[in-house]
Amino acid sequence: MHPIRVLTPLLLVSLLAVGGCNKESGGTGPIVATVNGESIRESEYKDILRAQFGTDKARNDTERQQAIDWLVRRKLLVLEAEKQKLQEREDVARAIRLSRDQLLIRAVTSKYLSDNPVSEEDAKLRYEALKKEKEYKVSHILLPSEAEANKVLAQLKAGKSFSALAKTSSLDEDSAKRGGEIGWINQHSLAPQLYFAAAGMKDGATSDVPVQSDYGWHVIHRTASRNTKLPPYDKIKQKLVELVQQERINNLTNHLREQAKVVISQ
Repeated sequence: MHPIRVLTPLLLVSLLAVGGCNKESGGTGPIVATVNGESIRESEYKDILRAQFGTDKARNDTERQQAIDWLVRRKLLVLEAEKQKLQEREDVARAIRLSRDQLLIRAVTSKYLSDNPVSEEDAKLRYEALKKEKEYKVSHILLPSEAEANKVLAQLKAGKSFSALAKTSSLDEDSAKRGGEIGWINQHSLAPQLYFAAAGMKDGATSDVPVQSDYGWHVIHRTASRNTKLPPYDKIKQKLVELVQQERINNLTNHLREQAKVVISQ
């Protein structure tokens, strides 16, 4: 049996996230309570039970009363917010739009993956394809601007040591300790720009121009290359499924973009 839980402000705020912020909650099923004429329905009650107790059935009267009390308090706060017209405040309206967008994105991608499930064969084919891909052992020097990166390139051309410059100039403190060494990367790494830049180089070469990523500007040195080394299929099966799923979502968004009229303002 679960102990009686005290309804702290933090817990109440967390419960507000279980459900919507709109006046019409969208709940279904029989009415379990009303607040100032607004209905609270069974589906909302079960959502609270699952969120707090891991089951959609109350195991005793205490759990039932707690769940209903949380729902009533949530409804009271939502109604008070609407009474004050807080849903019209810019920051609140923006957050509501963002939450709605996220829910719709989750729904459409979930439906797409359900309609196009990843089979065992799909995962194995992706595994075999990954094994044929190249990966590169690289070092880098991360700089805050293109100008700073070009200064480092000039120093390298003048004969300065890559390792020494990485230790003194790189913003990536972790790799700087190793003379800029990142290790082996593939095209699914965190910064794929580095992979594609390294792919166009030869072993032992340093990039001719800086490479930009979300982290800044990189001067890259490619040490070695090899076919991708992977763990046994069974150990990474789930990650392969997730990879194929993400690739399918990317294909979906690319297709939608091709069909859409997109105008980007200058």
